[in-house]
Amino acid sequence: MDIIKSKDYKAKEPIVSRMDLSKNGLSRLSSKLIDKADTFFTWSILILALVVLLCLGLWGYQIKLSRENEALVQEIDGLQAQRDLDLEKDFIGLKKRIEVLKVILSNRIYPSKVFGMIEELILAKVQLGGLSVDLAERSMIWGVEAEDYSTLAKQLFVLKNDPRIQRASLTEVSLNNMGRTVSNIKIEMDDDFLRHE
Repeated sequence: MDIIKSKDYKAKEPIVSRMDLSKNGLSRLSSKLIDKADTFFTWSILILALVVLLCLGLWGYQIKLSRENEALVQEIDGLQAQRDLDLEKDFIGLKKRIEVLKVILSNRIYPSKVFGMIEELILAKVQLGGLSVDLAERSMIWGVEAEDYSTLAKQLFVLKNDPRIQRASLTEVSLNNMGRTVSNIKIEMDDDFLRHE
């Protein structure tokens, strides 16, 4: 029974000849190949034309940029020719002098303020015997004479609590032949106090 089935199957298979190349088949095959070749050729031409146009556009843009560059160079050269070098040197010199003046003004001190401060801060029972002022160091030394140690301590307290004074200290405390307390008070003044009017 198996043999019959395989024979039936073989009998039903279509018989195709190897050389079925009639004119009709060849013309269909050649027309398909020609259609595909025409499509490929058309796309190739379009892509090539697009690349050529793109290259021409970039070349034109490069020429335009080159001309603009030349125009800018000529404009810069014209502006360079118009420069007044002497005037520029004068401005540079003026700027330097202004900077020096700023430094001088920022470091300017008002020594008259020292005397006003002494007048305000010295106590009635304390006499100023000597004064040494060093404005560069913002310091001064008062030679003072007080009734007693307590008055001298009060004077030091007044000086230490004044915002214009950074530090105040006593040096060489002694009694003179009249029984009064003699000392030197070293004072360091605040920079801002001396610089602002």
